[in-house]
Amino acid sequence: MIDRPLEIEELCSAPNIAEVVPLTAPGLEEFISDNQQRADAKFSLANIYLQSSNYDRAETLYLEALEQSDNQAEIYCNLGILYRLTANLEAAGTAFKKALEISPDLATAHYHLAHVLLAQGADGAAKTKLEQLVRLKPGHYPARVLLGELLLSSGSKEDALSQFNAAISIEPDYLPAHIKLGEVGFKEGKWIYGKGDFHGALSRWQEAFSKHPAALRSSPLVVRELEKIYHKFREDGVFERELQKFALKTQDERPQSSDYYELMCRFLFSTALMPEMYVAENETAEDYERWTQQLETGEAYPYAKFRRSLALCYRGELDEAFDELAEVRDTLPETKRASLRISECISFVQKLRRIIREGAGEIVQATKDDWEANGILGDLQRKAWEKTGVSPQEAGLWKSEAFSPEEAVLWRRYNLSFKEAAAWRGGGFFDPKEAVRWQKGGFTPEEAAGWSKQLEQPIETVIQCRAVGFEDPHEAAQWLRVFMFPSEAAQWRDAGLTPAEAVIAIGDGIHDAFVAAQRKKEKQQAEED
Repeated sequence: MIDRPLEIEELCSAPNIAEVVPLTAPGLEEFISDNQQRADAKFSLANIYLQSSNYDRAETLYLEALEQSDNQAEIYCNLGILYRLTANLEAAGTAFKKALEISPDLATAHYHLAHVLLAQGADGAAKTKLEQLVRLKPGHYPARVLLGELLLSSGSKEDALSQFNAAISIEPDYLPAHIKLGEVGFKEGKWIYGKGDFHGALSRWQEAFSKHPAALRSSPLVVRELEKIYHKFREDGVFERELQKFALKTQDERPQSSDYYELMCRFLFSTALMPEMYVAENETAEDYERWTQQLETGEAYPYAKFRRSLALCYRGELDEAFDELAEVRDTLPETKRASLRISECISFVQKLRRIIREGAGEIVQATKDDWEANGILGDLQRKAWEKTGVSPQEAGLWKSEAFSPEEAVLWRRYNLSFKEAAAWRGGGFFDPKEAVRWQKGGFTPEEAAGWSKQLEQPIETVIQCRAVGFEDPHEAAQWLRVFMFPSEAAQWRDAGLTPAEAVIAIGDGIHDAFVAAQRKKEKQQAEED
């Protein structure tokens, strides 16, 4: 079943009551007390009460107005909307059908009746109703999106895309249409990815999200499924294997730009910076020029400098990339640095520069004195650290943080420096694999410790909590006692509800955050009255 928020703004307008200025509930109540036969005034007052969630009074007024003027299709339509809001689907359907008997061209009644039919599981009848509405009123873009969803669920993909695109041509900023088009593009990219075409998938995703960016952040489907792909990519060690291939190649020959490009793409995907920042290999030069031009005009700094540093990495210009990344790091606030994975990018560039130097034979064989100068004393210690492949200087730094050679190898395997490893271990994280998952999710050791203490949830769930706007782990923990998915919890939170209120609403059989918020508002107004 397709679920959609109720469009209260589509209420049918009541006639203007010239005798009541301004048009307020108290003014209309007083006017009606002296003019009981004025159905138009009751219609107008009922609309005011419906919009303020005073459903009982609104229903009474609509019914009284109908007794005095039973040919008012608009009154039946708004009465149907009231019944939809109060989850009385049978009564809502009856009211919408009555409205259409009187006025067959009433678009609002067609649209809401389609919603009722969907809620009752009558998809075929809902589709027919929406097709009728689109013919009747081609500019009704919400109807086109709802029809597109039904077409998509029945396998008519091209027809569905036609409806989604038509909705955007009518209303360019209509979010549901953008989300649906983004989801279609994501599913196509996922299929391509499953076939093993890494760049084909990235290209399709980037195309979809560049046109419909809201889908990348606002679609629970995209957020959930993309995170699963990231997780599997990291678990399978795809980037690490590519890095090993790169390092081995440098021992025999100088890396080509295509080598840097392939490695860079897999690094960025492992950090979740792709597909949003994906650039096709034949467009990297153009990408570099684009960000350079923006920097020359002063636009989008320091983001433009960050993007240009990535373009430099594609070209293998690592020293310049490192300098620009360092400048970006020193300019951005901590939250922005975390979201752009600046620390990870800098560590990656540092690692590549070291690999290039070693591959070019620029590392001089260390002497016993070199090891002793860095605190590695005795043959046993020296031989143990030599097996790790680190320099005496780096070995001394790892040792200064109380890491054994075996521990250093383990943490370095996950591309963590001695400082990063020490910070994570100091925060209570002794598994580098776990630390990397937190780090790639944008968490510092202190933040990860706070979240893990409050939430006994998988790391990926905690990352999703941050992605949908939860900044307080205690708040997130309260919500996740009610809902399984952070995105669902965020919907209820954004509707102005607390976890306790959500529990009560669900216990009362309400599973729609919008309806629950309306009920809360109604209760508050009743208490005030």
